[in-house]
Amino acid sequence: MRRHLLLLSMSLLVPQLASAQEDPESVQRARELFGEGVDQHERRRYREAADTFRAVLAIRSSAAVRYNLALNLFELGQYPEADAQVQLILADSQTPPPLRDSAVELRTHMDERGGQLQIAVADAPEGAEVRVDGYAVDDPSQPVRVNHGTHQVTLAHDDEEVGSEVVSVDVGETQTVVLSPESGGGAGSGDGAVVFDGQSFEGAEPVSSDWRFWVALGVVAVVVVGIVIGTVLDDDDSGMTGMPLLSWD
Repeated sequence: MRRHLLLLSMSLLVPQLASAQEDPESVQRARELFGEGVDQHERRRYREAADTFRAVLAIRSSAAVRYNLALNLFELGQYPEADAQVQLILADSQTPPPLRDSAVELRTHMDERGGQLQIAVADAPEGAEVRVDGYAVDDPSQPVRVNHGTHQVTLAHDDEEVGSEVVSVDVGETQTVVLSPESGGGAGSGDGAVVFDGQSFEGAEPVSSDWRFWVALGVVAVVVVGIVIGTVLDDDDSGMTGMPLLSWD
């Protein structure tokens, strides 16, 4: 299904830059970076575009720039940070209604492609922070949106990991994660992790020596190639979600 989310143009940013006209160099730099971010997005260089829009935000906070940052983070599957930007957009009373609608739609697409983490923290040292895939969550008591797949949730104190859990999330699923300084032994292994002691499989025949392994591997490869080709044909015009872009006005 093709999506119709838009990368926002400079026209929504100009009113919020007006107050910075006393520093024309900063305004010009913001405009240049904004244009670079749009170009990077069009080239599907989403990581670079996200970094560029962060640089724009460092010069001037803007709901439009936050949305463009969130859109690129969405493309990268970095939903916790993308959703944090959406929350800021929706909390801003100055956000124009069309931009607010786009932010809500972006969040809807996150829900269509991912799930949520409900994080509980126990016995955490004062000042500890919760990170999901390296991103520091401002309020871990609230559900955290994540892309479907496997994620690492860590408890960090003084930039050192003191607890960790690895969790897999399916589309539409909410997973509960309990973090403490003892979680996963600080290595993200979790309570149910399998520990290989080097002896458990002694004398076992390697699976690669079984002809059935290679037949199964071939079948999987054919299926994967078919899925990739089908995805490209269905979504070949603008990024992984087929999102059209608005250019800089």
